[in-house]
Amino acid sequence: MSRRGLKIGDRVRIVGIPADLKDPNYDLKDADHRKMRTAELFQFCLDREFTIQGFERYGHAELGSVKILAFEGSSAGIKRSGWNRSS
Repeated sequence: MSRRGLKIGDRVRIVGIPADLKDPNYDLKDADHRKMRTAELFQFCLDREFTIQGFERYGHAELGSVKILAFEGSSAGIKRSGWNRSS
């Protein structure tokens, strides 16, 4: 169990992302941003539920792979302020 009372296997809903990732041009800044497509991934995750796969060393939840073709193999770490436990 994590320090926040969540554990691997719990379901969470992404309820917020950083303001800069809401910018539709964020991923167009340079070649690295176009390749990583971070904003697109986080925008896709918004208002969706995911199962916690683990916790990284700073306590951010690891949500595992997003199972759609565009993001296959991607993973995301979400800070506590960006998700709520699903019921």
